[in-house]
Amino acid sequence: LPSTVFDIMFPKLTASVAKSGERVKVLDQELRSYIQRIAEMHSKENPFHGFDLASQVLLRVNFLWENWAEHLSDDPWDAFMMLFAALIHGVKHSGVTDAQLEIENDVLCQIYKQSYHQRSSFDLAFELLEEEFEGLHEEIVYGCPTFRSTVRKLVLCTDVETEEKVLRSLRTFHEV
Repeated sequence: LPSTVFDIMFPKLTASVAKSGERVKVLDQELRSYIQRIAEMHSKENPFHGFDLASQVLLRVNFLWENWAEHLSDDPWDAFMMLFAALIHGVKHSGVTDAQLEIENDVLCQIYKQSYHQRSSFDLAFELLEEEFEGLHEEIVYGCPTFRSTVRKLVLCTDVETEEKVLRSLRTFHEV
């Protein structure tokens, strides 16, 4: 499965960056290794938040992008950011809800104000990218200065609990 994810993500990345032959070779190696490391960071005890789910989400995002591209951005960075967010959105997810984390007074609740798993997943994935995949990180940041903030927003959009809270608030607001 990591190779399938790579096969989808790499063309989007290379469409976005300066293409010297040596640079593409480094990006190839680093993206492959990064995806493998992200796969290892996904929970094996909790299959719902494992790498298989992340891969399925990535495949669906790619399908939507490929089939709706004419209605979306023509910037290849946008496609890569969507795929990247899908890949990392559940890294180290414990499998319990934010409400349960609050009941257990989990350490994530002390670090983050809300969307605990999503914020943690984002931070862990970017820490890995910055510290162990410097060439890939530099190419991404140089090529797309808004990459980090955009991917963060995309990952936070996957917090279903927060979405439900927002919808409840909107319903309450409209009832008043």
